[in-house]
Order: sequence, then C-alpha cells, then structure tokens
Amino acid sequence: MKLLNCMKEINYLEDAIMNGFMLRKHLVEYKPFPGYDQEYISKIIPAFNERLKCIGSVLFNNLDLSSQEMLLYGVFGHKGEVPMLCFTEFPSGRSLLEHKKEFGNYGIVVTHEWVMQQNGDRVVYIGGEVGRRLAIHIGKNMASSLFMGEHGKPIFENQALADTLDLFCFFQPIEFQTDSEEFEWRICGKHGLMGGKNDHGKRLKCGIDQINFIYVKEQCEVIKMEKLLDHIFPGQNMLPKVMVFPDNAP
Repeated sequence: MKLLNCMKEINYLEDAIMNGFMLRKHLVEYKPFPGYDQEYISKIIPAFNERLKCIGSVLFNNLDLSSQEMLLYGVFGHKGEVPMLCFTEFPSGRSLLEHKKEFGNYGIVVTHEWVMQQNGDRVVYIGGEVGRRLAIHIGKNMASSLFMGEHGKPIFENQALADTLDLFCFFQPIEFQTDSEEFEWRICGKHGLMGGKNDHGKRLKCGIDQINFIYVKEQCEVIKMEKLLDHIFPGQNMLPKVMVFPDNAP
C-alpha cells in the first residue's frame, strides 16, 4: 500500500524532503444532521436530565435558553482546528488527473508502514444510520461529563471536549468521499483545544527508505531533484524514483 501527499510548489517538496513533513491546522467537525434534529434531541435530553439531577441542576427544559443552546452546541456543533498531515491511498491504475489538479503537481509517495509508525490511520467515512447512532452515542457520553460551573450553570468537562475532538479527527461525512476507491489517511497531532501542547508546525521526518516515489511537474525538474537527493543522502544506493507526476497511479 502506498500513500500520496501532494503540494503545489517545488520548494514545498524540497522542504518536506530535507526537513520533514509539517503538520498544519485543519478544521475538524462532525455534523451528522443539518441543524438541530428534533429526533436526535429527544434521545439526548434524557441523558442530560439524568446527569443534571446528579449535579444538582434543574432539568434541561427548565434551564435558561442560553444554557440549553450551550449544551446542544456541545454535541451538535463541536469542532476545532487540529494539526495534521493528509495522504491519499489510490489503487494501482487509478487516474490522478483530478487529484493533482486540486492538490498540486508535486508529491511524495510514502509507505503505509511509515504512516502507521506516526500513529496515522485511514479516515472513516460515516453517514446514514451509522452516523446517527454514533452521534447519539457521542451525545450521551458528552452528557455524562457535565458539572456545575463557577456561575452555577452546567458545562462540559474540558477533557471530554478534547477527547471528542481527538475522535473526530478521523471521521468524515460520507458525502465528502468523491470516489469509493479513494481513501484519505491522516496523521493527527495534539490540538491543545483546552490547553496544553499544540503540534501546529511540528515536523515529521521520513526516512529515504520509506519514500517510494517523488513526483515533479516538469521533466526538467527530475534531474534537479535527483541531484538534490544525492546531495542530501550522499552514498545512498537506494534512492526513491523521481518522475513526472503520472496521470495514473503506478
């Protein structure tokens, strides 16, 4: 299995080879329903009420409107920026024309093993009934983290919010999967949503033995890139193949 990361400029390609891939912020959110789905709300409110009773709060329908909206937003609109690195898995022979048109004419194909070593994984595309059931499960789990804040209003624990975002990193609505044979993989860093370390800008070095192909836009750039590889890795006999970005996955 081989995974492709694309970029739009050759200097980005050179930087990734010399200094490592850089984790960059991407917006992560999971919205299985358009707006506030009443059927979903009816299944979450009992979990809210059970927890609200435990922490000495009035029940959901007796909360002020702003508190109700805050709780619903916590399970409907939870989102955040997560530093990550994205790859695409293509079957051999699959057309790459649209992909390079959208993401750039330069790329690095790395091994599946390297991505797994960086705790990367395939994105899970979710929709329909599975998406609804998952959303209900997450909502009930979020409800169990409620506690009384300093102003006497129920709020979610920071850790529950952060853990949920960690999970959302690898979810994508199924309508975003434009090709059933094309799969996205992600390496996700620490987001620091509720404090702590944020990995935006972190570098991930990839050993030359973990790179299968390097793609460039023009034939004249092949020799330039081969010379750069010889300079960075002197004496290395097994350098990755440099080639013009193919129209179809090799």
